[in-house]
Amino acid sequence: MDQKRRKWRRWRKRAIWCAMVMVVVAVPLFGLRTRWITPLPGVRVEMTRPHVTEADLGPESAYRLLLVAFAEIAKAEAADPDANVKECFSGVLEKLGISVTRPEAPGEPAQEPAFLSFPEPEEGMWGSQDPVRVWRGSWVDALAKSRRHPWPTSPPPPAPLPLPRPEPSSSDLFTEREPDAHDLAIAAEAPWTLEQYKEICHGLALIRTALPLLDRALAAPAPQMPTVESFLQDEPQARWATHLSRWLAVSAYIHEAEGDFPAAFQDIELVLRTGALITRGGYWPAYMNNLGCCSQATMAARTIAMRHSIPPETLSKAAESFLRVADAAEPYVEFVRADFVPLRNLIPQYYQRSVLDVNALCDPSFLPRKLGMRFVNRLVFLAAPLAGSTSSRTLRNVESLCQHMVVLAEKPYSAAVQEEYDALLGVWCPKRSVATQILGTWDPLGYYLAGWTHHGDDRMHASITAHLAQLRGMALFLALRAYEIDHGRLPDRLDELAPAYLSRVPVDPFSGKPFGYLRSGVPGLPAEAWAIYSVGGNCADDGGTAYHPCSISPFSDPDLVIPSQNYSQVWTDNMPRHEWHTGGRPWSRSGEPKSSL
Repeated sequence: MDQKRRKWRRWRKRAIWCAMVMVVVAVPLFGLRTRWITPLPGVRVEMTRPHVTEADLGPESAYRLLLVAFAEIAKAEAADPDANVKECFSGVLEKLGISVTRPEAPGEPAQEPAFLSFPEPEEGMWGSQDPVRVWRGSWVDALAKSRRHPWPTSPPPPAPLPLPRPEPSSSDLFTEREPDAHDLAIAAEAPWTLEQYKEICHGLALIRTALPLLDRALAAPAPQMPTVESFLQDEPQARWATHLSRWLAVSAYIHEAEGDFPAAFQDIELVLRTGALITRGGYWPAYMNNLGCCSQATMAARTIAMRHSIPPETLSKAAESFLRVADAAEPYVEFVRADFVPLRNLIPQYYQRSVLDVNALCDPSFLPRKLGMRFVNRLVFLAAPLAGSTSSRTLRNVESLCQHMVVLAEKPYSAAVQEEYDALLGVWCPKRSVATQILGTWDPLGYYLAGWTHHGDDRMHASITAHLAQLRGMALFLALRAYEIDHGRLPDRLDELAPAYLSRVPVDPFSGKPFGYLRSGVPGLPAEAWAIYSVGGNCADDGGTAYHPCSISPFSDPDLVIPSQNYSQVWTDNMPRHEWHTGGRPWSRSGEPKSSL
């Protein structure tokens, strides 16, 4: 009897100890956890523009007309063995699923434009070599050369283009190599060659067949792109629009050489409007492509305006086009609302697939293949409800975070707004440890997912503000250039530009104050240079200090400057390696200057 009593006492002690351990574990699991975000009732996270799919957009919609314009280029390239940009618009016809044909114009065929005429190559001019690629598909080299060397008014002398070096092996991919003869021939510093001249003319002849359709797409009422509903959704029209914009920028330089400045600035306006159109679906790569289109248009407009004494009315009209595009730009808050749509659809997939790595949801090729990893992922998601993570709760929490983002996105970007971003997003940087997330966070899987999707929203806000600053600043720059040509001098104040050269004088979106204006003494440039500048991402006036003209990166330079001259290579090489970011989180790290200025 005593032995049974002793056993009973031992089991009772063990039960008490187990209960105490369970309480110790349960208290942090259920009592000490806190919500990582609080909702903001009354804040709208739904888009204000219509939610549309491809099926909702008819044949006369801007989206369909834009696709047909791309298809015209793809068809012309597919039928032309000499076309050099087939990969740029590949997949357009497959996406449409139809055959697009252009009716032949009645009457005699149109005459070939004068700039496309060039003499036939002499026998053996190209040697025994097979034809080689002159440009990359993106035409970045052609744009860089056009800024450095004006387009030749007549075909340059025949000269064979050296063959490029063979593709490097896998072992040489990370080794820096000296440029070969082919690289030097297509570099921006090298003069134009006949091969380059011929290939550009040939390519532009194909591209210009689509311009009437592009005009119709841009003129369509209430332009809209399909709303992006999934991070897995492939939206190649943003990439195609970027390629088309590069071609249009090259076309502007050719019109410049012909002396047709209205046509050159019309091409530039097409670049701006095409870039703005592709953002009407809420896809963040489309916004980034739009920044690239804006940069091409700005550099082309500045280069052309400073090379020639253009009639002031032409420059004034071009300035108004930049200002119109800036006024019509979609506010950043609409991007935040549109970005919530694919995120809301991602959360159920996140729980159904039971994959911790969110990147694997966007690219199935990264799904864990090892049995052990799949077992760990499955185990984590089975235990997730104990930590407060369910699909419905994560959706509510992510929606609450989106409400906070909408409140910040509705404000103009400034140093104070950046501090609010740091206070909101700083909980993810440095990231909490796994133990801290599980023991101290209610819904740790939602916390992890939100950190993956929203950690760079402040940078996006600043980048879109820089885009707006570039458009407004370029409008002022062209109006200043028109005033200078008209009066033989620069105005004393920017207010003198309105209304004769610009309908109004816009303000710097970073500061809400007038743009900086330097009639002389631009840092890093000769005394006669002048500039318009925005205070940029650090929201502080650094007196027009920058190292790249027309930069679209809000943190790469102290100020975002549009100067009348280019910076020298020496000045650019001495740029301090520093990101001018007002935030204090780890991804806004700064470095030491490369050398003293």
